[in-house]
Amino acid sequence: MAFVGLGLLVLFQLNHLSAAEVLAALILGATALVSAALLALGMESPDRLTRGLYWAGERLNRLLRPLIRRDLFDLSHAHKLAHDIHEGLQEVRRTPQALLLPAALAVSSKFLLLTVLALVFLAFGQTPFAGTLLASFSVGYLFYIVSPTPSGFGFVEGAMTLVLTSLGVAFGRAAVITLAFRGITFWLSILYGMVAVRWIGLEARPEPQ
Repeated sequence: MAFVGLGLLVLFQLNHLSAAEVLAALILGATALVSAALLALGMESPDRLTRGLYWAGERLNRLLRPLIRRDLFDLSHAHKLAHDIHEGLQEVRRTPQALLLPAALAVSSKFLLLTVLALVFLAFGQTPFAGTLLASFSVGYLFYIVSPTPSGFGFVEGAMTLVLTSLGVAFGRAAVITLAFRGITFWLSILYGMVAVRWIGLEARPEPQ
């Protein structure tokens, strides 16, 4: 949310913020608010979180049932999920300092991705201005999350290319930069995962006694 907000602020200041980006940001914000509300319920009481999960799940199932012809969420597991979340949140409350390292790694990973994007800019002869980098990265990350396709396939590439073009990058160069960045940061990671799965194998492990 922090990186997406900064990028959208840059686009707003440059008067290049589109309706699609605003809509996607609103969806992301609504999702974050619902998640925060459910976490607050889970920290207070597992029973209240169970009721909240049932309420949200029933409405989402009712909304999506005409499209997918089935229930998306199995609400029979809501009670167990709520109690598991409550136990985890109590652990966070007891040791909040344990979140500092994951938070630092989360932020540093975004800076590493921005560095990769800047190097891709340089590789194709484009000056990596800070505003351009932040705006294109944040919009790409926004559609990576808020997208009807897995991992924003197609939407991230299109959105980043359009943002770069609106910020003065030639269309052909913007498309090549976007595809190279996605290839390095997304498609290669899938390749690494396939190699890792092949390496460690997927044999079923015996259940502990």
